Amino acid sequence: MMTRLLFCLACVGLFFGGCADDGAGDVQLDVMIDALSAADVGSVKVTISGAGMSPMTANLTKVGTSWQGVIGQIPAGTNRTFVGEARDGNGTLVYNGTVSGVLIKANNTALVQLLLQETSPPPPFPTRPGIASTGVRRPASLPAATCSPRRV
Repeated sequence: MMTRLLFCLACVGLFFGGCADDGAGDVQLDVMIDALSAADVGSVKVTISGAGMSPMTANLTKVGTSWQGVIGQIPAGTNRTFVGEARDGNGTLVYNGTVSGVLIKANNTALVQLLLQETSPPPPFPTRPGIASTGVRRPASLPAATCSPRRV
């Protein structure tokens, strides 16, 4: 009986000890990739940095059309920066993005959404100002317009 009581007290101590304000919070990340097809993405890594902390890095997991993860024990503070990098199967950086000014509160979970965009987007469609083709034929010359003043 005494062994059970000591075991229960030890468990309660561990439980409440884990609830102490350790000055850290968590982040739930949702990373979206701005592309017509993000099938070429093999991995997504997020680096968290800010004043008073060492940079932290985490790999995310693909869930449906986005990459997600929960990163714990981020030192509480203001102006945390999240940098996301998406790489293809060969390890080449293909998408990246940054969000900054994130507030991390102790013992709370912040939600961060990060949009990654192509690092080398294709060139835009060529355009030539003043050239338009509508398929409408115009006469070679227009008749002269005549105006005669009228009194009212």
